[in-house]
Amino acid sequence: MKRRAPGYLKHAIAVVGSTPLLKMAVQTANILMAMRIGGDLELATDLEAVLRRYQVKAPLPGWR
Repeated sequence: MKRRAPGYLKHAIAVVGSTPLLKMAVQTANILMAMRIGGDLELATDLEAVLRRYQVKAPLPGWR
């Protein structure tokens, strides 16, 4: 994998179930990103809400 410069990742979203262990893992990753890489890791439990917020839509038929 290509090495990335610090600050390459500005924002990421992790969609996880309501399992406390997964939430703790994502929060730990958020702390590591804030300290080392830069950027922000958001925790979400509803994928559809995240896709709507960023206006992600399915590709048109026949698109490759």
